[in-house]
Amino acid sequence: TLELLDEQSCDCLRLQESSPIPSEAGAALILEADGEEVQAMDELARFASAAEAMDVLVASTSKDRERIWAPRRELSRALKAQAKFKISEDIAVPRGRIAEAIVCIRRMAKEQGVTAATYGHAGDGNLHVNLLWNDENQRETVKELSDDIFRLAVEMGGTITGEHGVGLAKRHVLPLELGSDRMGMEWRIKNALDPKNLFNPGKVLS
Repeated sequence: TLELLDEQSCDCLRLQESSPIPSEAGAALILEADGEEVQAMDELARFASAAEAMDVLVASTSKDRERIWAPRRELSRALKAQAKFKISEDIAVPRGRIAEAIVCIRRMAKEQGVTAATYGHAGDGNLHVNLLWNDENQRETVKELSDDIFRLAVEMGGTITGEHGVGLAKRHVLPLELGSDRMGMEWRIKNALDPKNLFNPGKVLS
């Protein structure tokens, strides 16, 4: 397990009295490994050194482990308390471009007067982008910002959804990822198998 929290996420968690995140940390990683303790600690030491970590917290007991993981589990709710409105988008990018994606998303959100807090699964590049705002009139702006974030993910060689799926909310941006040729092929298959549109009407292909 390798969980990533960006600076905005860390700031949110630092509001909690029991937060283990150092005040000067600009990001945090939660790493959980299996294996022999000595070997795991050696691997962790090499990893921390390569990442130039300013601090390393090791969970030697189940209580320590819970202290580290509890804030991560509460993060979505904690972020929701920071603004009147919140949506969480789900993208994935190549692991080597995670940092670049977070920087770009933060800049894009700031330009629109929106706060972006990103956390997720660094091991596979799956990022949960939380957009926070207080003005009801910004809702359309946030929708456009979400589409720009999906476009960014695709341009980086990623996907518009890492684990939550396309559903109805993202069907309008599915062509960004699949392209016109693949969308056309899906429509041809749909029309051949379901010419009367009886299968799952009103969904992605209907």
